[in-house]
Formats: sequence, C-alpha cells, structure tokens
Amino acid sequence: MEKDNKTDKMAAPESGLSQEYNEELIQKDLEMADRYCQQQDFMAAIALLTQLLKQHPTADSLLRKRAAVFLGLGLTKEAAQDLDNLQEMTLDDLIARINLYIQNQETSKAFEVLKKRNEENPASKAEYLLLSQLHASQKDYNAAMDVLQKGMDRIHTFPEAYKERGRIRMLLHDSKGAMDDLRKALEQDPDMLNNLNGTLSNQ
Repeated sequence: MEKDNKTDKMAAPESGLSQEYNEELIQKDLEMADRYCQQQDFMAAIALLTQLLKQHPTADSLLRKRAAVFLGLGLTKEAAQDLDNLQEMTLDDLIARINLYIQNQETSKAFEVLKKRNEENPASKAEYLLLSQLHASQKDYNAAMDVLQKGMDRIHTFPEAYKERGRIRMLLHDSKGAMDDLRKALEQDPDMLNNLNGTLSNQ
C-alpha cells in the first residue's frame, strides 16, 4: 500500500505515562532495544520491551518498537496485537496494520477498519487513498474510483486522488481519462511532476 506523504500523521502525545517515565527515558530504552537488534539478539529486545510494557502499558513508542521486532521475525499475529493496542495510531501504523490484514487474508477486516476510519475522519486524505488502493488490489476498479470521487467531492484540493485515479484509468487503458486526471493533479500540485514519470512508467 502506498503512503500519502502529504497527509499529516494522526499521532498524539503519549498519554497515561507516569511523569517519572518521560520521553527522555523512553528514548534511552528504545536505543537499548535497538542495540540488541543490531546485535541480532531479538529475543533480548523483546524481553526488554515486554518488561517495560508491563510497567508502562500505554507507552505507544514501546508497543511500536516491539511490533517492528515481531514483524522482522515474521511473528505477524504478535505484531498485529501490539498495533491494535496502540493508544493513538499514526498513518504508518495504519498502513502496517492494513498490510497485516491483507497478508493474513483478512481483507474484509481491512475494509471494515478503513471504512470506519473514513467515516470518523472524512477530511483525512489517507483513508480515501488506502481504501481506494485496497479496492484496486482486489481488481474492483469502479469501487476504487468511487472512493476517490467521494474524497475529491469532500476535499477541495486533493491532487493525490486525481493522480491515483489516473493510475487506475491507465490500468483500464483509458489514456484520455488518465491524462485528464494527471493534468488536474498537476494543476493542484505542480511539484507532483517530479513523481509523474514513475507513475506512468509503472503501468
């Protein structure tokens, strides 16, 4: 799944942490976990993070790090559980979780999560793009374009949606429609020209 780089992350400051366990201490613990990983001692990293999470269960940074270690070991179930336990999910977290649903052949759950988030965040670009890309991955191109149109109707400036619809229209051999969409994307964001060649060459 592609990431909407222009969409702000939906992260919030970590809540529920004791004042004694501040961001500086969290960073030191994360650096220790990183050192274990660099030494290929992933079990030690997991043990450290697990112990810390027993003391500070609402520390999203620790959950995120342990999920990443689990993913690196192919432990997708454990990684998914950590992502589900996050207090606040960033865009990166959302993409990782959706990819796990797909990997575990739980596409219907991925649709459910994205549709719910889309309803809760109608002004957020990310959900429209991810939902459209999920439909497209299932070859349901009409549904994918319907989602993008809905997003463009609600968000006045949405060049990423035009670009994505242009990509889909290229897949459907609708060259004229694709070029019209890509032209509109460039009108809204001229800087998108730098990435346009990649879009066209990947068709």
